Amino acid sequence: MSAKDFLEALRWRYATKLFDATRPIPADVLAQIVEATRLSPSSVNLQPYRLMLLTERDRIDALIPATWLPNRPKLQSCAALAVLTVPTDLGDHTVEAFLDQVAAHKGIPRESLAEVEAKAKGFLMAMTPEARIEWARRQAFLALGTLLSACAAARVDSCPMEGFVAENYDRALGLPEQRMTTAVLVALGYRDADDPAAAIPKYRRTITAEPSGS
Repeated sequence: MSAKDFLEALRWRYATKLFDATRPIPADVLAQIVEATRLSPSSVNLQPYRLMLLTERDRIDALIPATWLPNRPKLQSCAALAVLTVPTDLGDHTVEAFLDQVAAHKGIPRESLAEVEAKAKGFLMAMTPEARIEWARRQAFLALGTLLSACAAARVDSCPMEGFVAENYDRALGLPEQRMTTAVLVALGYRDADDPAAAIPKYRRTITAEPSGS
């Protein structure tokens, strides 16, 4: 995809409010969106988030009561719901487990990552537990941007959402047992012909030149 094609995809997308409930997303297209999200950058490359992709209607419907009223039509009509979650117990063990995977994947001695390990642990442990969760949320939002761009490139409509009760989502998805919490949602599908939001012109701030320094 050229830069021009990518720009056209971004101009095409919008925050879809109503999806065509009869139209599923092909499995291979969903797989490409997931893979693009997996390749998203993150601070210290720790990738402190997980993507849950729900396509079963009963699982999505079960989350509707925990979703703010304006967002419920999106869940009721979407073909899939992406749930980005973050850990609630980030610490030394997070770094150790991640670097174990890195060493195994690259086929290198684990001890060769000692310097990286020390820096990553120092970075994380300089924050309070609450600040670590907020840091992880910011990384999840980096992945969110990649996910939305991948959807646009595939001409899959999407709508990111923060309007939900996290505690209720966490319980419904079994996240407390995994020491994870819900960070952000994305409804996926194909825009309905009657979605009024589709006709609203996109507006973004214009690019202005910054004043040059003397």
